[in-house]
Amino acid sequence: MGFFPPAPDAAPERPLQPRPPEWLAPPSLEMPAVVPLGAILAQTGRVTLAVESARVFHNGATFEIRCVRRRTNESSSEWEAGAHDRAWTGRPGSGGPRFGILYPDGSKTLADTQPAEPFPPPRAPQAVLRRVHSSGSGGDRERTAQLALWLWPLPDPGPHRLFTEWQAAGIPESSLEFDGALLRAGARGARPYWT
Repeated sequence: MGFFPPAPDAAPERPLQPRPPEWLAPPSLEMPAVVPLGAILAQTGRVTLAVESARVFHNGATFEIRCVRRRTNESSSEWEAGAHDRAWTGRPGSGGPRFGILYPDGSKTLADTQPAEPFPPPRAPQAVLRRVHSSGSGGDRERTAQLALWLWPLPDPGPHRLFTEWQAAGIPESSLEFDGALLRAGARGARPYWT
């Protein structure tokens, strides 16, 4: 008899999960093209929201947003109390930042306004702006957090505006302009991991 007991029978086959709708998140089997944007979206004396780049896929793009906070006159206890602040990634109403896109025709889409039920909805929304991932780090002098906003579908060429507002951080409604043509050009560089 060997050291290891006999291996258990193989687990029963599980059916494949249905593929999520394409508007829900970036394609997981595609390498995006990176379009540098390097723009300040909003800034106060303590907080900066910067749009560093867009990761562009064949059908949409993520805006890579960085939040940099610096400590000013907060006491140690006030600074530490904010160390695990989930408002940054929360939904509107949680005290965190709000995001939206204004299209050239005057229409707009707001982040995470799509209904949660039924899931998936019976048909795709016209446009989607969703928080898809976030992370953060920091110490006793500054903190950074990253957030990716998924925009689907790719916008048409023309001037668009990315808006934000974060009342709890003292950031009034602010925006920056980007051209949909820039993202569409970047999409030509996206490619699947396997062909």
